[in-house]
Amino acid sequence: MSSKTDIAELIKKIHQSPLKVVIVSSGGGTNAIASLLKVPGASQTVLESYIPYARESLAHYLLKEPDQYCSLDTTLSMAAKAYSAAKKIDTKTNIDKLMGIGITASFATTYEKKGEHKFFIVIQAYNYTKYLECYLIKGNRTRKQEEELITNCALSLLAESCGFEFDLPKIDEEIKINKIKAEKSW
Repeated sequence: MSSKTDIAELIKKIHQSPLKVVIVSSGGGTNAIASLLKVPGASQTVLESYIPYARESLAHYLLKEPDQYCSLDTTLSMAAKAYSAAKKIDTKTNIDKLMGIGITASFATTYEKKGEHKFFIVIQAYNYTKYLECYLIKGNRTRKQEEELITNCALSLLAESCGFEFDLPKIDEEIKINKIKAEKSW
């Protein structure tokens, strides 16, 4: 894992970039939002953050009940809505500098979870959609360690969008990343 100093320096560079984001997180990944906000200059980057944590809140945010609350489809919808919000909030910045970020996670909690521990991060930009998905070995990490992992993955994707390098964490599980470029007709 990277040191806190490295992460703070990276976030400082992100805040100095022209990128502006709306970030939405549900079920986990809120530390990514907190990490961005606690480094001075956050108002240069973060237009809005939203945490629809309860199932009802996420359904309200998406204007529909998702088939699964922690899924790639749900995270894609969250990022698309966040990108749309960024365009409405900041009408002066060129759309190629605006992004929507969606994060969903299903992590360790106070009760025995039936499903998998997993997370999804989606970046929606004007000309591409990039997503990360990771299925974790259940019981291999504490909730705090899972949150740290998702935060570092989110910061890595955001840094790359700004043109900076910040390596993904090295873990035993596979971290899949895919990028779909938008066709002109989109």
